[in-house]
Formats: sequence, C-alpha cells, structure tokens
Amino acid sequence: MKKLLTLVVLVGLSSIANAEEKSWWDSLLSMVGIGEETEQVQAAPSASGLIDSVVSGLGVSETQAQGGIAALFNYAKQNVSEEQFSKLSEYIPGADTVLTYLPAIEGIKQEGLAGLIDKAAGMNESLAQLNELRKQFDVLGLDTAMIQKYVEQAKSYLDTPQGQEAKNLLMESLSQLSI
Repeated sequence: MKKLLTLVVLVGLSSIANAEEKSWWDSLLSMVGIGEETEQVQAAPSASGLIDSVVSGLGVSETQAQGGIAALFNYAKQNVSEEQFSKLSEYIPGADTVLTYLPAIEGIKQEGLAGLIDKAAGMNESLAQLNELRKQFDVLGLDTAMIQKYVEQAKSYLDTPQGQEAKNLLMESLSQLSI
C-alpha cells in the first residue's frame, strides 16, 4: 500500500509542471494508458500550404516555389475545363490567386535545342504548353527536372484525407504532362 501511495504522490508531483495543460489526475490517467486520446486534426490543403511544402521539401526559394506552383496551375488550367479548374480552386483555396505569380516568358529568345523546341512548339498545342512550362521554370532558375519534383511534392502535400479530391483533380489535369 505504501508503494502505491508513494507512486501516486510521485506522479502527482511530476505532473505539477504540466498543470496548465491538464490536471494531475488526467496526467496520471494518461501515464497508465487510461487517459483520453486526442485526435490529430490535419489542416485542409491550401495554395499557401502547398507553396510552403515546396519550399521546405525541395529547398527552393519562396519566389521559385510560388512561380513553379503558378506554372503548374496554369498548365493544369489549360488542360481542363473552366468548371474543373474552378473545382480545383475550391479544393485548394488560393489556387486561382497563385496564378498572379506566373513567370513572364514573353520575348525570351531560345537558342540551340531550346530554339528548335520553340519552333516545333508552334506546330503542336500540347508541345507548346509543355514548352511554356519549361520556359517558366527556366526563368525561375530551375531546370526541367524540377517540374517532376514539383508534381511529386504537390502529390505528397495533397495526400491527406482532406486533399484527396484536390490531388485527383490536379493529377488528372497534369496527366498530359510528359516529362
């Protein structure tokens, strides 16, 4: 009996430090596995959360993350109906406003292989969209391989119960993207 009383007193004293968060009794119950379990609630996806995820996941600057996500959203917007993009914007609040970060590529003169791709892109809409995306990443100082990394980071960020619809719609809109 003395051992039990000593244990209760020690646990009670050790839980005083946590008194602001929960009572000593709740601390005692949780120590022995009887306490109330709290459920972790994940935040719903957002464009700003996606940008933060790209910055931390890929080690790029915020400007590169904003521009790269804007370029992907722009590509997606070109490859789905207006209604589908509107739905995507509902699933990822702020997606439509991210387009303001779209890198300007007008007047960029390409030489060598990139110049040949520019010429070929003038004859094929799908190639033109891919070439535009490539140029936007180039303006941001990112190579073409980063496009796939951005797509993978977006998939990873949206891979939550709240983000499944957004992930499915975004991946569907990027399905024409062959990198």
